[in-house]
Amino acid sequence: TSVQGAVVVITGASSGLGKECAKAFHAAGARLVLCGRDAARLQQVVQDLKGSSTDQQKQTFTPCAVIFDLAKADTVDKAAEEILKCFGRVDILVNNAGVSYRGNIVDTHMSVQRDVMETNYFGTIALTQ
Repeated sequence: TSVQGAVVVITGASSGLGKECAKAFHAAGARLVLCGRDAARLQQVVQDLKGSSTDQQKQTFTPCAVIFDLAKADTVDKAAEEILKCFGRVDILVNNAGVSYRGNIVDTHMSVQRDVMETNYFGTIALTQ
């Protein structure tokens, strides 16, 4: 099935897999809402996509950027409202944002574990709801 014109929301869109998903969906003609914590990096992705060449038969749309941190529960509801203001709906949600920590579990403070879960689990659920 085609994603031409579909509204695709991508969290963690400022780098890595999220940025690559943004490129692929943009080239396919999706309407993008790019989400991330770093405004400058996210705006750079928007600029890169606006300047990218795509298949001339596919209409492309200027991506919308929404800056927020999934780990901060008090920002997710407002971000969801901003996301809906971009194109009025969400057809596809790519829950890509995530953080990691590498270290010995015995030496890792519980606050670090909570921070990881806040973004990777609770933040994802909150935005999906």
